[in-house]
Amino acid sequence: MDVVILAGGAAPPDLQTLHALLASQPDALLIGVDRGALYLIEAGLELDHAVGDFDSVSQEEFALIQAKSRSIHRSPAEKDDTDMELALVMAMEQTDPANTNYYLFGAITSKEGRLDHLIANLWLVYQPRFKAIQGQLHFMDEARQIDFLTPGCQVIHNRNQARYLSIISLTPVEDLVINQAKYTLAQTSYTYPRALISNEFMGQDPVEVSFKTGLVMVILEKKT
Repeated sequence: MDVVILAGGAAPPDLQTLHALLASQPDALLIGVDRGALYLIEAGLELDHAVGDFDSVSQEEFALIQAKSRSIHRSPAEKDDTDMELALVMAMEQTDPANTNYYLFGAITSKEGRLDHLIANLWLVYQPRFKAIQGQLHFMDEARQIDFLTPGCQVIHNRNQARYLSIISLTPVEDLVINQAKYTLAQTSYTYPRALISNEFMGQDPVEVSFKTGLVMVILEKKT
């Protein structure tokens, strides 16, 4: 069973990609984070869990969230963890992390969103408690997808017809190789984070990426 999480944002997100994912995985665990829970309910979806301090919704909206969610996990407004961190911890506790993909929607949008929230969400992969699921974290929105690669040989498919492929090392990386992309890379090591952006797929062929040590972020971008 995979997990689908929607974060609360400054504006209601386009949920077309989320709906498509749920259609292909009807048994996925659905979690709304703060106002994200309200967005899911307004889209006609029934939540498994609503998580957060809910400081961005009115009393009437929170009552609706309570009525339409199977479980409510309300936290204090002043706390050490973000609402997204709380949701991800809970999701890991209720699933088998080794065999679960975690799809995070509304966590990387830049439209009317806060930059500090964006950074906090992307930096989740650095936290030791989330290290076990680095390769199973997927940040999604209508225009892009962000995945994370751990050492080994990985195959990247262009399932969403992305125009651009960016491969970004988040740490020093050893023996990075990129094959079957428009711009290939022979075995190269970097002692610092390095952004290799604006690459492209060659038709429908998948791209192969391999490296020995480090952590790599992959961005698939639809925008022209």
